Amino acid sequence: MRLLFVTQDFPPDVGGIQTYSWEVAHRLADRVAHLTVMAP
Repeated sequence: MRLLFVTQDFPPDVGGIQTYSWEVAHRLADRVAHLTVMAP
């Protein structure tokens, strides 16, 4: 499965939602074949 994770808040920006977004992306990457993170 391929997944596109789109967020405006992602490291290297610092903050709670950025940390949460990184954790979600990290855990999804363990479960899908291909994960792309788009953080415009």
